Amino acid sequence: SSPAKVFTLHNLQSVSLTGISISTTGDFSVSSQTCSTSLAAQTTCTISVVFTPTQTGTRTGTLSVSDSAVGSPQTSSLTGTGK
Repeated sequence: SSPAKVFTLHNLQSVSLTGISISTTGDFSVSSQTCSTSLAAQTTCTISVVFTPTQTGTRTGTLSVSDSAVGSPQTSSLTGTGK
């Protein structure tokens, strides 16, 4: 496994985010997080993602956070190289 990459979820709204659900695809997984199912207004939480390649070469995946915000889900593309 790789060292964890830490992502920060910022709630810049004046209301709480609710229904937070975090998922990954590919050879990536959430190793730890400080997020719960809701996030108070004007606060943050963190999501740590590790890469555990199942094959050699370039591997891709996605970190996805679904919640009550407009534009949900928020996503980030993930890339790693298996050796």
